[in-house]
Amino acid sequence: MKPKESVIATVVYLITEDTVCLARKKQDIHIGKEKLKKSKHIWTGYGGKREPEDVSVRDTAVRELKQESGVDASPHNLIPAAKIRFFWPGNISNTPNMDVYFFFLGTWTGKPKETKEMGEPKFFKLDAIPYEDMIVNDSYFFPKIIANEKVVADVFLGDEYEGGMKVIEKKEELIV
Repeated sequence: MKPKESVIATVVYLITEDTVCLARKKQDIHIGKEKLKKSKHIWTGYGGKREPEDVSVRDTAVRELKQESGVDASPHNLIPAAKIRFFWPGNISNTPNMDVYFFFLGTWTGKPKETKEMGEPKFFKLDAIPYEDMIVNDSYFFPKIIANEKVVADVFLGDEYEGGMKVIEKKEELIV
C-alpha cells in the first residue's frame, strides 16, 4: 500500500502550567476510507487534516482546534513540539501516509467543549496522563515533548498496531 502523497495533519494540545487538555476521539483516524485500527475513543489533542484553504500548517492547526473544541487561537501562539511521519501497516514506500505536526498552546480564547468529533475535554495533571488509553506512539513521544524536547521522527506502525511500532528519531531541527 503506497500512498499517492502524504496527508498533512496537525494535533494541538492545550496546556497550562501543570495540566494538558485531552479529549476522546469519536471517530477513527482515517485517510479517505482507510482507517487506522484502534484510534477511536483514545485520549488525544485536537487536530485534523490540512484543507485547501489552509495557507500554512499553523492555519490547519487553528482551524481544526476551533472545529474540534470550540476554542479560538492565534497561529502565532502555537508552540511547535514535534513532526512525525507515520507509515501505516503495509506501507513499505518512502512516502508516509501522514506527516503530523504537533503543537502546544498556552493562550486561547473560550472553553474547550465536546463536539461531534471529540468527547468531553479533560485537563490532566502532567504526572497523571492516561498513556494506557492513548495511541501507542503517544506513550513514547508525549513524555519527551512535555519535557520540552523537540521531536522529529518516522513511525512505522505494525499490522497489529497495538504495541507494534518502529520509531526512527531524526537528528534534524523542527521547523514549522
